[in-house]
Amino acid sequence: MPEEQDAYLSPEGRMAARFVEAWLARSDWSPDRWVIDFTGLSLPALPREEPYLWFLEGLGTGRTRKERAGALALRLARILESAPDLQPFDLDRKQALYNVLLLCSDIRQPEVLADPLKKMLGRAALPDSPMGYNLRFALRQALMMNPPGRELERLWVDMAKGKVHLFLPSDRYAAFNGVLLLPPDEEGEFAVAAMSEVLKTLAEALEADEKNSRARDDRFTAMLEAVPACWVGEASESYVARFWREAWLAPWPRGAVMCVARQVGVHEGPPLTEVEALLASIPRSGNGDYRRQRGGIFNTATVFVRRVPEIGRRMVQALSRELASWRYEVGVPAARLDLRQPFENGV
Repeated sequence: MPEEQDAYLSPEGRMAARFVEAWLARSDWSPDRWVIDFTGLSLPALPREEPYLWFLEGLGTGRTRKERAGALALRLARILESAPDLQPFDLDRKQALYNVLLLCSDIRQPEVLADPLKKMLGRAALPDSPMGYNLRFALRQALMMNPPGRELERLWVDMAKGKVHLFLPSDRYAAFNGVLLLPPDEEGEFAVAAMSEVLKTLAEALEADEKNSRARDDRFTAMLEAVPACWVGEASESYVARFWREAWLAPWPRGAVMCVARQVGVHEGPPLTEVEALLASIPRSGNGDYRRQRGGIFNTATVFVRRVPEIGRRMVQALSRELASWRYEVGVPAARLDLRQPFENGV
């Protein structure tokens, strides 16, 4: 390891770095040794609780860390490809596989690890051990951080909706992260439709479970802010605009709608109050007329949003695209989308 990187490590970190460097350099290493290595029996004296923490410490920093993480991922993939979940489990094997799966999560190398992790999920052979070394939990985390393309999109959406998975432990907020960490598709778009479903579901769950409106809004806002922070790029404003549309059309709970409004730069006041009154006046039904009327309210709300001076040019453009998309989607002339025009001069 270069001296300038070594200088940032503690004595313990330098010891770990030397060990991992030598361990990765071993040409005679075989997956047959994985239980010994990942229970810590072959490691120097461990000051930490689990071996995976020692390996993480030994990856170093900067370019050295990137290179070693890549080499480590190749070894972890060889272990997973040997189907260790099909062998009888004792406590040592549980501990070793738990450490392997947590390392998969922490080093995040989907191009190497996604396929063998997906195959382990498909075999569904891990023991159910919610106490101690919870291997199914560790596999869920590893899949979340190393997604096999968009294949698990529906799994995460269903989990957010409270459906019990037959193998992976269910958790609504883990499901949010599962969708958040999905890669973009071939056209470069992230899983915005799935995220809209998940956000609506979580907004409803928070509405039912969290009685403190301030705490509820803070939790939901944190999720909203995580999306453009993770889904970076030119389209990040359009994702927020899509959530704005879905919040009105789905509809999301009022608190969630207001959280999205604040994210696009609008705060509560008379115009939004009037839009909400329009929303409440529509009888609920599943027919197309109901959807068209809700489209009119979305149009009215968006007109107001676009007239707020503080909203940046790119957000205005994103909202304009969403408005055009909605008009095309329902096939209704623009003039018929407005139920009322409480704001002067349109846009």
